[in-house]
Amino acid sequence: DLHSTSRRQRQMCIRDSACIVVRKSRYYFENLYNVLIIVNLSREYNRWSSKIFLSARAYFLCYTGKKHSVEVGNMYEVRLSVRQLVEFLLRSGNLESGSAGSALDRAAEGARIHRRLQREGGEGYLAEVHFSHTEDWEDLRYTVEGRADGIFEEDGQTVIDEIKTVSVPLASLPEDGFLLHWAQAKCYAWFYASEQECGQVGVRLTYCHAETGELSRLQQVFTFQELSVFYRDLLEKYAPWARFRRDWTQLRGETIRKLPFPFDAYRRGQRPLAASVYRAIRDENRLFCQAPTGVGKTTVSYTHLRAHETCADLV
Repeated sequence: DLHSTSRRQRQMCIRDSACIVVRKSRYYFENLYNVLIIVNLSREYNRWSSKIFLSARAYFLCYTGKKHSVEVGNMYEVRLSVRQLVEFLLRSGNLESGSAGSALDRAAEGARIHRRLQREGGEGYLAEVHFSHTEDWEDLRYTVEGRADGIFEEDGQTVIDEIKTVSVPLASLPEDGFLLHWAQAKCYAWFYASEQECGQVGVRLTYCHAETGELSRLQQVFTFQELSVFYRDLLEKYAPWARFRRDWTQLRGETIRKLPFPFDAYRRGQRPLAASVYRAIRDENRLFCQAPTGVGKTTVSYTHLRAHETCADLV
C-alpha cells in the first residue's frame, strides 16, 4: 500500500519499478508510451503508473552517469561500472518499498563490515582490487570498471571474493545465492582471467548479517570459456540500449545547436548567472545559486543545454 509508506519509500518504490519497466520492455523508448497500458491498475493508482513511466524514461538516459559514452573513431565507446551493467540487465523486484532505515546508515555499516572481513582475510588477501576492462562488441567499445572486494589464493586457485551485507536472516536467502551477486563477481573473475590468462577462476559470495555478524559463503569455479561467454552475453544484451543512447545523443546535439534563446535579451543578473552555469558544466564543478523568484530558471536551463554543444556529455 503506497499510501501507508513514507515519501522516501514511495520514491524508492517508483525508482525500482521504473528500472523493471525499462528492462522488461522489448522496444526502444519511443515505443514505451504503450507499456503501461497493460498494467491493470485501478483509477486510484493511475498517478503512480504515470510517475513510474516518467521515471523509466529518465532512468535509462541518466542511470549510467555523465561519462557514459564518447565517439572513438568509428567505434562508440560506452563507459560504465560493473554494478551499473549487471543491475541494468539483471536486477528484478516488485512494488514493495523495501527495508526501512537510513540508506546512509546502511552504507556506512556495510563499509565497516567489508573492512573487517577484508582484514580477517590475512596477509595474502588483496582488498579493493580495481579493474578497468575494455572490449569491443561490433560497433561498440565497452570500458567497464569496478572494484572487487577481495582476491585471494586457495589451494593454488585464485578466488574472487564478493562481500554482501544483509539484514534478513541468512536462512531466508536462496540456497544458491542471488543471480545479481554472482553476475557482479563473475565480471571481476572474467577481468582477472583475461588479464592473467587463467584457465579457471574461483568465485566466492560472502554474505554477512549486519547485526549478528553471522557468515554464509558460497563458492564456485568457472572456466575461462564460461566467463567469456557470460560476459559477452551481457555486452550483447546491453548493445541495443547503448545504440539508442548514441542515436539519442546525436539527435540531442543537433536540436540543441538549433535552439534559439527564448527571449529578446537577458535581464539584469541573468548573464552572470548563465556564465556561472556554463563554467560549472565545462569544469565539471558544482554550483550553488541563491536567487529569488523571477531571476530566470529558463535562462539557466537554456545555458545548461547549450553547454552540451561544447562541453563533456553531461546529463
